[in-house]
Order: sequence, then C-alpha cells, then structure tokens
Amino acid sequence: YESRLVDQIVKEISSKLKPAEYLDVAIHPVGVNSRVEEMKTLLDLEKSDVRIVGIYGMGGIGKTTIAKAVYNQMRGTFEGSSCLFYIKERSEQFNGLVDLQNQLLFDILKMKKFRIDSVDRGIRLIQERIQGKRVLVVLDDVDDLKQLYALVGQCKSWLGLGSRVIITTRNEHLLTQVQVNGKYEVRKMDKFESLQLFNWHAFGMTHPMEDYLDLSDCAIKYAGGLPLALEVLGCHLCGRSVDAWESELRILQKMPHDKIHKILKRSFDSLDDIRKIIFLDIACFFVGVGEEYVITILDGCGFPSISGINILVERALMRIDNQKLVMHDLIRDMGREIVRKVSQQYPRKRSRLWFRNDVLSVLHKHTRLNNLKFLNLSRSRTLIKSPDFLQVPHLEILLLEECRNLVELHESIKHLKGLVQLSLRDCKKVRNLPESISNLTSLEILNLSGCLELDKLPEKLGNLATLKKLLADRTAIKQLPSSFSLLKNLKAISLFGHEGTSLESWLSCFSSWISSPKCLNPMNLVRASVIGFCSLGKLVLKNCNFPQAENAIDLGGLSSLRELDLSKSKFCRLPQGIGRLSKLHTLSLDYCASLQSISELPANLLILYAYGCSSMERLSFSPSSQLSCLSLNDCSKLLEIQGLNLEQIPFILMIGAMQRVICLPGSEVPNWFGHQRIGSSISFRVPSFSEGEIRMLLCFVVCTVHTLSAEELDVIIHNKTRGYRHVYVPMVFDGTFNISQNLFLFQSHVIRNKLKTIDFPEKEMEIEMVSGEEIEVSFNSSNSANIEVSKCGVHHMLEKPNVIYNNGTDDNEISFPSEVED
Repeated sequence: YESRLVDQIVKEISSKLKPAEYLDVAIHPVGVNSRVEEMKTLLDLEKSDVRIVGIYGMGGIGKTTIAKAVYNQMRGTFEGSSCLFYIKERSEQFNGLVDLQNQLLFDILKMKKFRIDSVDRGIRLIQERIQGKRVLVVLDDVDDLKQLYALVGQCKSWLGLGSRVIITTRNEHLLTQVQVNGKYEVRKMDKFESLQLFNWHAFGMTHPMEDYLDLSDCAIKYAGGLPLALEVLGCHLCGRSVDAWESELRILQKMPHDKIHKILKRSFDSLDDIRKIIFLDIACFFVGVGEEYVITILDGCGFPSISGINILVERALMRIDNQKLVMHDLIRDMGREIVRKVSQQYPRKRSRLWFRNDVLSVLHKHTRLNNLKFLNLSRSRTLIKSPDFLQVPHLEILLLEECRNLVELHESIKHLKGLVQLSLRDCKKVRNLPESISNLTSLEILNLSGCLELDKLPEKLGNLATLKKLLADRTAIKQLPSSFSLLKNLKAISLFGHEGTSLESWLSCFSSWISSPKCLNPMNLVRASVIGFCSLGKLVLKNCNFPQAENAIDLGGLSSLRELDLSKSKFCRLPQGIGRLSKLHTLSLDYCASLQSISELPANLLILYAYGCSSMERLSFSPSSQLSCLSLNDCSKLLEIQGLNLEQIPFILMIGAMQRVICLPGSEVPNWFGHQRIGSSISFRVPSFSEGEIRMLLCFVVCTVHTLSAEELDVIIHNKTRGYRHVYVPMVFDGTFNISQNLFLFQSHVIRNKLKTIDFPEKEMEIEMVSGEEIEVSFNSSNSANIEVSKCGVHHMLEKPNVIYNNGTDDNEISFPSEVED
C-alpha cells in the first residue's frame, strides 16, 4: 500500500511539474546563452505592459533555437504558455490554422481540445478564454499577418498585463506592420562559435583532429557563420576520410548541399515573380556591386528595382553594406543553383550565365542562345575583341566592364535590337566604337566611363532616340558629335574628366546647345537641341577647367534639371542660369577651390554640398529658400552667410568652416539651443557619462556692431569649478558686417571631453571638461560702445553611450540640433 501511495504521489508531482513541456533546444547549444540574454533585455519582464518582440534573420540562422531557449527560461513565471512551430507550413495545410488555435488553447488552459469549426470561431474563443491572463506565446516562422491575428488577435488589448509574445520570421517588414516593441536580428556566428559548433558535429569534441585542421577551416569558411550549414556539414563529413572531405568540399563549390538548399530556398519561394527575377539577377551578377549602379541596370530592364531590393533586404535574402549589395555566400549559391537546375547539362538553355568559361564556350561554339537576356563578360583579361553577338539576338544587358585588354567591339552588335544597356566601364584600351552602335534602337544606358583611349563618339550617336543616360567620364573625348543635340530623351549626362584636365571643347559645344538661341550654331539645331535637353534631369561636369565659365556657359535652358554636379571644377563664380533652374534640388560644388562666393541660387534648392571650397568667403540665399541640407565642411575662409533660416534647415555641417566666425542674419538664438539667455554670458554643467559625452560645442551670440573699424570680441571659456579661464576665440570684426543686429556662430569639436581652444595670441591648447563641472561662456569686448551683446546661447551635441535598439545591435546615437539637451 505504501509503495502504491508513493508511486501515486510521484505521478501527481510529475504531472504538476510537466517537464515534457520544456523544449529541446539543440544538441550542442553553442552561442545560445548570449543571444538569449540579449532577447531577455528586449522582453524586459520588469515592465507590466504587454510586449511583442520579433526575432528575424535568414533561414538557418537560429531564430527558432533562440526562441525555444527563451521559452524554456521564462515559461514558469507566466500563468500559461504556448510555443507553436512551423506556422507558415502548417497554416497552408487543410484546417492548419484551426489546429494551431486548438493547440494554443490546450497549451494555456490545459483543457481538452475545443470544438473549433472555423478560424473565425477560433479567434473569438481565444479572446474569450485567455483574455486578461498573463501568458507567454511563441509563434515560430510567421509570414503573414492573418496568421498572427488568427492566433493572438489584438493581443495588446486581449492579453493580461505582463504578457509576452515572441515572433520568429524571415520577413522584417512583417514585424514593422505588427508594431512590435523590439526587433532582434540574429547575428551570424563568429569564428570561435563556428569552430565549436562544427567540431562538435564533425568530431564529437571542441577541436578538430590534427589531419583535418585545414579542411575544417575550409568547411567553416564555406558555412559563413550559418548554424544550419555548420551542423549539416559537420554531420555530413563526420567519420569520413581526408580524401572524402576534400572531394565533398570540391562538390560544394559547384552545388550546395541539398538540405541547406531546400531550407534557404523557402525564402525565395515566398517572393512574387518579379522579385524572384530581381533576386536571381543579383545572385548571379551583382553581389558586392554598388546599389545605385544595380538600380540603374534593373530600372533599364523595366523592373521596380528599389522596392525589389527593399523586399529582399526585409526577407533577409541580402543587405546593404557601405552602399553595396551584400549576400551570404550560401544564399547566393542557392540562387545560382535555381538557375543551373533549369538545364544542368546544357548551359546554353539557361536564362543566365555567370561563369566566364561557360559564356565563352557557348559563344565560341556559335550556339544560338535565344533565352539569354543578360551577358556579363566583365573582367575578362584575355578578351581583345568582343565575341560575335549573332548568337544572342535577344540580349538586353551587355556588361564588358574592366576588360583591360579589350580594344574593339564586334560589328555584329548592331543586330542587338533589344539591347537596353551597354557598359564598357574601365575598358582602358578601347579606342573607338563601331558606327553600327547607332543602330541600337532600344538602348537606354551607355556607360563609357574610364575608356581612357576613347577619343570620339560615333557621328550618328543622335540616332539613339531612346538613350536616357550617357556616362562618359575619364575619357579622351574632346568633341561631341553634331548629332548629340538630337538625343531628346536624355535624362542624365556625366562628362567629367581627369583630375586637372580641361574639357573646354566639350563645354563650348555643350554650352552652345543649352544656352539661349542666339548662341546656337547652326540654327537648324536650335529647336531640336532645346527640346532634347529640356528633359535632362541630371548633369555631372566634374573636374572641368571652365574657360571664363561663369560668362561662357549658361545652364538656364535645362528646365528639367534636378541634380547638378560641378565638383572639383575651376571657376570663381557659378555659371550663369543656375538661378533659373526651378526644379533643381541638389547642387554639388565640393572642392571647387577657386570658387569665391555663391549667390543667386534657385529658391527650391533642397541640398547644397560645398565642402572643401577653400576660397569661398560669402554665401547667400533668397528669403524664400527651401534649403533642408547644407554641407560647408572645410570652407576655412567663409565669413558670412546671408538669408540662412536656421529654424528651417534640419541638417547643417560646418566642420572646419569659419576662419573665426560666421555671420548670419537675425536677432534670435535658435530655439533648439539647450542653453540661452539675455546678456553676454551663460553657464551650463557638463553632463554625466550616462547622459552622453560632449562631441561638439556650438556658441551663438546676438550683437550689434556700431563701427566700421576693426574690433575684437573675445569668447572666454571659464571653468568655474576649477577656477581657470581661457580666451577661446578672439573674433575680429573687420568692417564688412552690417551695422545692425547679427547672429554670430562658432563651433568646436570636443574629444574625450577636451575642448580645443585658441588662447590669445593664436596659441592652441585644450580645456578639459569633467562631468558635473560648471562651465561659463562669456563674450567680452574691449570697447563695449562699439560692440553690444544682447543675447547668447550654447548647445552641446552629445554622443550617447552604447544602447541596444529594437534591432538588437549595439550602436551609437548622436543628438543633433533638432533635440534640445538640458
């Protein structure tokens, strides 16, 4: 009897503990604990609100593993809990969502399955039965809002205070739609973690066997920090000989492991047809290529490139890094394998060819490729003359970039009637283009930049009626063909030359077509040229020596121009007509070292880049200026800015700008300045480290100058806590300022709370500012009758300490002028 009683007690206790409800996380949970701790920070159990946190990343990165580990650690502190797996897959099955609803109710309420005959009934039942309960719910592999609504409805109003919902998904945008409280992007494993996980599966220990050291490194490099790949490869290679390892790794270079391929391909299968095409193009040709360049190519093919790329990023199929498209090697290989499987035996039947040997083999065999629309022969070092293009009649994009020995194009290029884009970028030995290139009636983009020996364009270039973009930077071209003015659909031109070279003949020719009719010659080109260039949206004329340019060229006829880049060019004043460009929103004048002043800018201009204009002294804007971004870094001689509305411009960069001070019109310190007062001095306390570290100090003073003679106003920094003071900047008024109220601005960088100062006379030193110390800034004149200070202000820009943002990554935050620091 006693033994039976003990057994009954054990069963009772066991039923209450329910150890089976704890989930198996992983055989070898390498790196899981650190990621769980980061997730717990985002879940923040100390708060009593209902919080939703999303875990996202590419397939096989470990989202489910982390969710299970978090669930195991937290479930015991809630009234009820449920963890639902494979939601995407299960919801596609018959009554799949209904089954998931049943499981959710059973997990939380510990009652037998409810009779749910429809998803809608299930939603109402879930709301009725779990409303107000403090629960933990994990929803794994969600890809549709309907799935979320079917399982947790309007969870923030349904669930009890303190509830937590964890969602795992490959689609970051879905988390944005749900308005989660935090996002956690699962990072790849580092090398140490990768070694550990792979070695456990391949050798059953944390280190490889001696004969396998180099091979293990190859396998780990191939996996690229992806836990799925490390586990699959480790298990696949476990117990095999060195020769077998070498053979298997060679095979993997040509085709991915089937299990890895299938799991990664699920993200591809979720795309629509257009995004699938964009993904395959990028995987085959554009990994590591600049985003803007790829957008140009895809747009030329009629694809919605920007939205397509954004969706691929949201689905964790790629990312943007330093403005380049980056894709995990295994994702790239998955895409290429999809293309290869269309015709494994016959490359000529594939839609894309990316291995150079496949391309050249097919072309040399004179095999007709009716399906091929994209041909990339870039960086073919042995290519001297392009192949015969008769075998690729439906080609739309032809890339021959960086073919260092290419000299000429085959005449057969004239047969590519559907060619949309042709790029010869950085083909340094190409001397001329065949006249037959003028027969490319569909060509929209022609890139000749970097063709250093190319000295002329085809005379009939104007026949390219569909041409929208011409890039001919860094060439030997001295003269444009007379038919150039017939390019009526041209939207963008880039013609900049080498550093320090002159493009006078180009400019004079170009000028004659875009200036007033009286300058045009011959007259029969007048109307055609004006109509053609009226559609031009972007013009790049960098590195040009303008011959008396401000008088010789008039850009006012470019009525549709939105972007103008004259960077590194030589002129003292802006070319005529810029003020008449009513649609111009971006003007780039970076490193125009001879430019002395900027004025007569169009009122609708939004962005002005003028950093490195070392001779510029004055800048003026119209009262109706719509400027929103101004960059004036390293304009060391800049003295005065007229018409600048500080309240309107959210982004201003003036690092290294100002010899001493910049004069601005107005009589009020901007309201975003954290410290301001009436009078000639103001104090502030150095913020604590938790608030942030001062990186820049801005000082404003409103004063009236009552004399035209030279006067000085000393800016004095006084550390009242330590008792020392220094003259920070002696500001010299040389009689060029108006005798009225003016705003004077100066700024200084602070490095590790040390303010760089200039102690009179011109002696550089540093002032240390420690957390909590009181700093006074005052403005004093030796002759107060000549300079009267009425108001002053100080604003310190802070770099806040590292924090974890919604995406779960460490980052820094710098508060800009739109935020007031107290």
